[in-house]
Amino acid sequence: MPTVPFDKGFIPTAQVSHGSPYLGQHHAFALLGWVEQRSNGWPVVGLQMTLLQMDLQTVAGGLTMGLPLTPETERRVCCFLEDLGWDGRVWPYQDSGWPEGTEDELGLLQLLRTAKLGATLTFPPQLQGTPTISIPIKHRKKSFQVVPFGPPNQAPRHLETLRTLASNPKPFLSDWSIRGK
Repeated sequence: MPTVPFDKGFIPTAQVSHGSPYLGQHHAFALLGWVEQRSNGWPVVGLQMTLLQMDLQTVAGGLTMGLPLTPETERRVCCFLEDLGWDGRVWPYQDSGWPEGTEDELGLLQLLRTAKLGATLTFPPQLQGTPTISIPIKHRKKSFQVVPFGPPNQAPRHLETLRTLASNPKPFLSDWSIRGK
């Protein structure tokens, strides 16, 4: 499982996971998402994202983000995930649909294997294009605090699913070594 940056003050935190992006604003889109339990008692939503230069044409690197999931943040976190395109599914754990049967399936399975994740929140392609966020890169080598979202603009559609995953994040635990893949 990727190492999720974590702030003891329950503030969303990010860290460049690969590449050497310039400091400053970048666009980012979600590749993988998962929930993990932390020793402080509150779960964290992890996101592996691709960073794009502001021209949206050039990949600048990767970013891992940790979003603390508390009663005070769960609505904002869920809306943020939905804004990134989360459709409420966990694949390949229990839900079918994209990416099954598409050219993305093998690539996503390889990403899961590399990340040692058993499943991911799904961020399928959308007709309007891939949803991105603008995020400032403040450091290349260490974690930094981010404020990726404000108050939710709407009621989150998948809040109960997120709460269920927070109470039992086992679908995201990897069994790739057992599978022998």
